[in-house]
Amino acid sequence: GCLLVNGTSSMINSALISCHFEIKNMSISAIAMVINIILNLMFIFKFGIIGIALATLISRSLDLVMSAPILYRHLNRPLIDFKSHLKIIVSCIIMGLCIYQLLQNTHLHLIILISIGAAVYLLCLLVFKEKNLNGGAKKSQFVSGKSKVLLNGFLSAGASQSNAGD
Repeated sequence: GCLLVNGTSSMINSALISCHFEIKNMSISAIAMVINIILNLMFIFKFGIIGIALATLISRSLDLVMSAPILYRHLNRPLIDFKSHLKIIVSCIIMGLCIYQLLQNTHLHLIILISIGAAVYLLCLLVFKEKNLNGGAKKSQFVSGKSKVLLNGFLSAGASQSNAGD
């Protein structure tokens, strides 16, 4: 659970920074960090290293819960395409079960296990007809407001430089 929360929170924080919400992102991260420190002090003596992991999971979850609505309001579209993500999650579970069964019944080399796992995962995605990981969204759907103006200015500047070089 911690990897999923941490990865999602990191992606949303990076997206906030790219949308010019550095101050909001820093404030939310500072709050999460203070909560993490307090929870670490509370949990370390009772639960040991598991307490530290639990404190990190809780603080990163709060970071995610506070950051996601800001990005959602800015993008003006859902952050997650549940249908697409469900296909990916089911594919991961099927791959994990196949690898687990192979580990229990055989002594295959790690490279072979990884290759089999990748093949099973890709086969599942093909069966589920998952075409892309962003749910079919166009690039323009991820850019709005001030970011769109900056992107258009960057693209037009790049086009004029390439024309000048011709």
